[in-house]
Amino acid sequence: CALSGTWDQYFAKVATKVVPVFSSYNVNVLVHTFTLLVIALIVYSGFHREDYGLIIEKLLKLSKLVVVFGIGEVIIKDIFHSTLYNSFLRVFLGKSNSATFDTLLERGRLYRLQGLSAESSTYAFSMFICCLIFFKYRKRIWLSLSVILMMLSTAFTAIAFLGLFAVIY
Repeated sequence: CALSGTWDQYFAKVATKVVPVFSSYNVNVLVHTFTLLVIALIVYSGFHREDYGLIIEKLLKLSKLVVVFGIGEVIIKDIFHSTLYNSFLRVFLGKSNSATFDTLLERGRLYRLQGLSAESSTYAFSMFICCLIFFKYRKRIWLSLSVILMMLSTAFTAIAFLGLFAVIY
């Protein structure tokens, strides 16, 4: 059974147990989970070890493009203090605040990097993936640039990913 509040409220006898309701949301989550499992099984059975290597090699080129794009974002935001980057994203991603912002958001003395999303933590995660790819192929300059961009994203997750990368290294 589900709770009508938190576990603390339940033990304080403020919240009660609630009988779960079978709804369209539950069916939707079940269908999505089943679809994910089917796709994972298809990928697992259809790909071989060499195929994964080819995919990673193709991601290397894309990762370099992401880093160059990030350097452009740093130049536009932190050097020119311009919202041109955000205006550019609004043309392609839409006018929703979940896609991008109209103004520059400042953290400390730097502006928050966002990549192609509104979240700097998502950007830090993409930089972490780029770090792993550059580390595999021993691309030291690109690895250094992606670590710097990850730290310039001003997201707390960048610190966590940097610690994780240090553990992997």
